[in-house]
Amino acid sequence: MDMPAPPAIGVYAFRVAGGCAIERVRGASDIIYLGQGEIQKRLDAHASPDWKDWDDTGWRICWVACARKLEVAWACLPKELATQKERELLEEYLLDHCELPPANRRLDTPSQQSRLMIMAESVFYLLDAEQLRVLVDFINALIHKKGVGSHID
Repeated sequence: MDMPAPPAIGVYAFRVAGGCAIERVRGASDIIYLGQGEIQKRLDAHASPDWKDWDDTGWRICWVACARKLEVAWACLPKELATQKERELLEEYLLDHCELPPANRRLDTPSQQSRLMIMAESVFYLLDAEQLRVLVDFINALIHKKGVGSHID
């Protein structure tokens, strides 16, 4: 039985139904997007993407899903806890897979970017040459988009 999304604030995750995993830089995961906010409004917005807006998350979720059935899970939390939980989930995913979920595109705060660099340094020794190249490209793209002003070689 499908349950309607609540008109409450919290965190939510889109995943490929049936646990079908997508290959990541390291390992695989069925999670394609992690988010937070007013759950019902956010899910409605993702379900009706603005195909002309490259920043619209809905079209990225559709693109990554590639016509596969998706499942959505959520937890209702106060705003501060929802923001914190989303950050924790994204950082855990990043540490596990050396990249964000495929439809997520950024970490929002300078402290998250700093933690990204620290986590990246801690996993470098676990990666082969190709995985390391992909991770460095990803970090450099984040730095240049945000204008942090440093570059990794």
